[in-house]
Amino acid sequence: MTYASVVETLSTTTSTSLTRDTVARIIWATVADPGDPRVGALVAALGAETALALLLDGPSSAIVGFGLAGLRAQLRARFERAGAAETVRASAESGYHVLTPSLQDWPAQLEDLRLAAPLALWVRGDPAVLSMRSVLLTGGQDSTGYGRHVAIDLASGLGARGYAIVSGAARGIDHAALASAVASGGHPIAVLAGRVNTRFPADRGALLDDVAANGAVVSEVPPGATPIWWQFARRGQLMAALASKTIVVEASASSDALTAAEHAVELGRPLGAVPGSTSYAAGAGYQVLTGEFGARSVTSPHDADWL
Repeated sequence: MTYASVVETLSTTTSTSLTRDTVARIIWATVADPGDPRVGALVAALGAETALALLLDGPSSAIVGFGLAGLRAQLRARFERAGAAETVRASAESGYHVLTPSLQDWPAQLEDLRLAAPLALWVRGDPAVLSMRSVLLTGGQDSTGYGRHVAIDLASGLGARGYAIVSGAARGIDHAALASAVASGGHPIAVLAGRVNTRFPADRGALLDDVAANGAVVSEVPPGATPIWWQFARRGQLMAALASKTIVVEASASSDALTAAEHAVELGRPLGAVPGSTSYAAGAGYQVLTGEFGARSVTSPHDADWL
């Protein structure tokens, strides 16, 4: 039931070019919470393979200096040899790209997350687009026709200016932005809270196929994993880190889009917001974004380009 036995099994039964570091990072993703800074610190200090071997297989004294006895108990309880091996096999044989910080297409801007940076990414499509200059266009799911119109206009206009369009693939503003990037021949990037091969609901599955054909669908959750509710908030952090700037097109005061905006501010990324009617709950987030987060008003692709 050890980590070492998983690596040994994979080396003899799986035809793959995955490095041992990549295998270790895939297994980390099956047991650790995305963005856990304790894991980030351990991996940064020891390397993914050594850290995982010590945490799962080594003597308790080996990690005393890190104060991670609680983390060790938590991750050992989650580690299951057959499941970890199957996740590595699926990653190697699915046709998706598995990116890690040592590989060429790893998006360097994610290092701004420091110890909360992803351990690995699964990508369907072209991983090179993740390193393009990009804009996160996001907003609420209960959007108005006006909000969706603005999202479509911004996505096509910014795409024509050479930006990749990052969004979360939810209904409403996210869906409109990604669909517009696809239709206008741009480079869409869909960041998922769940696994990269999700196809639910059906309309989102079709859109994600189009996104993968023209850009990239990306997740830090390994194949087969089921997302937990708080991972949707983590997705906002990942989107904000991937993008060069963030624009909230339309959102309520309690929308998850404001979480992404807050992360953008923390990362020092430019933040914009589209003004809308305050008589609609869907547009109430504008006051929060400008008043509390210091967002600048964006009304056109030109404004967004100069943000």
